[in-house]
Amino acid sequence: TYTFLDGTVTQNRRDTDWYRLSVATAGTLNVTFNGGFRGITSIFKIGNPGDPCAGDLFGIASATAGAACEDTPISASVCPGEYLIIVVPNVFSGIDCGTDYLLTVSCAAAPAQVCCKGDMNNDGKRNGQDVKLFVKNLLTPPINLFPVDGCYNLNTCRADINGDYAITLADVPGFVNLLLTGTDCPAIGTCVDPAKCHVTTSDGGAVSALSAALGCNQRTTDDFRPNVSGTITSVCWHGFYLNLAGGTVCSNQAGTGDDFRITIFNDNAGVPGSVLSGPHAVVPTKTADGFIPPIGSFGQATQWRYEATIPGVNVTAGTCYWIEIVNNASGDCCWLWSLAGTANNVSASRAGGTAGQANYTAGDLLSGDFAFCLDNIRIDKQDCGLPQGRCCYTVGPNILCQDSDEPTCLNLIGGSWTLGQNCTANPCPQLAPDNCADATPLTLNVPKVGTTVGLTPSPGLVPSCESAGGGQNTSGDGWYTFTPTVGGLTTVNGCTDAAYDMIMVVYSGTCGSLTEVGCDDDFCGGGSASRVQWNATANVTYRIRITGWHGATGSFSIVATQP
Repeated sequence: TYTFLDGTVTQNRRDTDWYRLSVATAGTLNVTFNGGFRGITSIFKIGNPGDPCAGDLFGIASATAGAACEDTPISASVCPGEYLIIVVPNVFSGIDCGTDYLLTVSCAAAPAQVCCKGDMNNDGKRNGQDVKLFVKNLLTPPINLFPVDGCYNLNTCRADINGDYAITLADVPGFVNLLLTGTDCPAIGTCVDPAKCHVTTSDGGAVSALSAALGCNQRTTDDFRPNVSGTITSVCWHGFYLNLAGGTVCSNQAGTGDDFRITIFNDNAGVPGSVLSGPHAVVPTKTADGFIPPIGSFGQATQWRYEATIPGVNVTAGTCYWIEIVNNASGDCCWLWSLAGTANNVSASRAGGTAGQANYTAGDLLSGDFAFCLDNIRIDKQDCGLPQGRCCYTVGPNILCQDSDEPTCLNLIGGSWTLGQNCTANPCPQLAPDNCADATPLTLNVPKVGTTVGLTPSPGLVPSCESAGGGQNTSGDGWYTFTPTVGGLTTVNGCTDAAYDMIMVVYSGTCGSLTEVGCDDDFCGGGSASRVQWNATANVTYRIRITGWHGATGSFSIVATQP
């Protein structure tokens, strides 16, 4: 089973070919597929070079051939390390090309680094304020935190003083020398100055798939924090066009009927708040600026750079703001804002509505940054800071919780991270009791959050609502009890927050002699959560078993209620 880079499909594939590649120096990996069938070609970074089949695989590029015998190129910026190139068929027929397929692999030199070396906080100067961030990058290189952007991450560039696409002790002498000389960073054009930009990622197709996943008619916004006070009078940004309904690139790669609106919002506790300026209707200049490699079933799309002036907007150094760029283009082609790979990995998107509405909520937050530049305004490379979320991690038999940013959770704590949640309001799900005899009592109207991951099945207790098959009664299960003080209609509801295909069973009797009272699979719709209702007898203890369909396990929230 492979999850391909567009993030929309997990499919079983036969006839898979695997190629392992060792990369000695940073560069650009170019792969071209040509076959007698429509093939999917993907590049993965191996997380565990010692045993690639056991470690994590990080997808960094993927493309699907539009037709048989058609050259289908993909490319990715790669750091030194081990990679897998995987080829699988998308359909099982095609015209004869004389060979099954031809795969061509080549490497190109790493692109030139464009940044101000040593200016770690992006304020245009190299001084003592950069020391802490340089040391942090030295101890935890950003290439580990941003695997998609690889060696070309802008954060890496600032700390990579000697230009070898790695942050090591070899960079320390050069950094110290820059501090001693104290020279300011040179000023360059707004649209190409990374100090004023969310720079488009070096592997646009790898992450712009998120843009496509958002769909048409989205109001999308990204946060920024100026390092200097000033007035914004012009904005640059990047985007592209896709026919999402038709699943193809647009026949007119330049799109039709652009109708851009730009709005600057104040920040309100981590989401866009009141409108500071706009929405401003703009007619930008449009210049072709590279391409977006094929995303899923879509072919290669042209990426465009836009530049427009807006009425002056005064911003204050150190204050957080949000910029919204909306294009309600006419026709079949949707405009999509290109992603960037060099900021705090937080943005917001809301479906529909008129540009410039101050109605964003925490539920609209996204992981990802969008590509834009501001004139004369240097912006903090981590925008308004790394977003906080809930980190759940395991110590022995216990699941613990800590509020943290995503890199700290994934790379230092070794947990799973959820954006916008915290340990107080959203405690981590705890392992449900594995045995019937150890069941935890439920309290009326009090939700219980748990997980069945790591639990074992209960032999011989096949749920009546689970369809037959080889995976029947193979899911780990957890146990709870409920003893109503009043008889009548009783409900145990798991519809609110199930992260897997749950089955719920209610029993009467003792653990050695159980009688099924109710069983449900997928009452709540969507192939996930369950709910059981029954007429309960007062002061009788019922046993609630939370299991899954054909081996499924995951987290859940259940609550017992009565009218």
